Amino acid sequence: MGMESVWLRQLTYALRPYYHNASDCEKIIIEHACIAGAGALIPLPVASVIVIVGSTYSMFIRIFTKLGIKLKKNIGRTIVSYITTCLIGNLGAALLAFLLPLAADLLKWIPGIGTLLAFLIGPVGNAVVVYVYGCIFLNAITILCKTGKEVSEENLKESISTTARDSSDDIKNSVKEARDMFKKTNFNEYKSQAENLYEENKNKCVNCGTEIEEGIDVCPNCHKNPRKIE
Repeated sequence: MGMESVWLRQLTYALRPYYHNASDCEKIIIEHACIAGAGALIPLPVASVIVIVGSTYSMFIRIFTKLGIKLKKNIGRTIVSYITTCLIGNLGAALLAFLLPLAADLLKWIPGIGTLLAFLIGPVGNAVVVYVYGCIFLNAITILCKTGKEVSEENLKESISTTARDSSDDIKNSVKEARDMFKKTNFNEYKSQAENLYEENKNKCVNCGTEIEEGIDVCPNCHKNPRKIE
């Protein structure tokens, strides 16, 4: 794909002593970021959020599988939600970068010019979100490896919180790097994968993955908004 960033490359390098195939995680993260970017090209108002969550969830599962880490299947959605919570609590103004996908989705409610604008600003914004989530996730695993702790759900939550608190400069820099990097991406190459993810996840709560009926505003399982990452 010809894309890389400083922090992501540093993270995969730091993981090599613990996982011989850690460098493969770089390709996985970039690929899923591109798929999420293509989700903005689906002309439906909620498509971006659904594809972002679906792509991030499957990215985490692929990384777990690649590194041989065995955790319960639905932990990916828990991690997405927890990273979001930590970012809101620690990054403040940097969160503006994560509002682009939401803004682009809202624009799709406006026929014609709104959809066109969404297609222009949405892809890079979507890709940045998934890319940064992937970097935070890898950094959390790296922290656990360096401190000799087991990669468990509770330990991951703790190291994600640490990452959001102590690595804010790395996160902000990775947002800028990702924006520059994904401006050169042809997201149409990933559109079919994004459409498949949308179809697989359109009737699921973005927070817990529970099947939901159309028009439901509160998930019967997690009691959250099924179309908003909380």
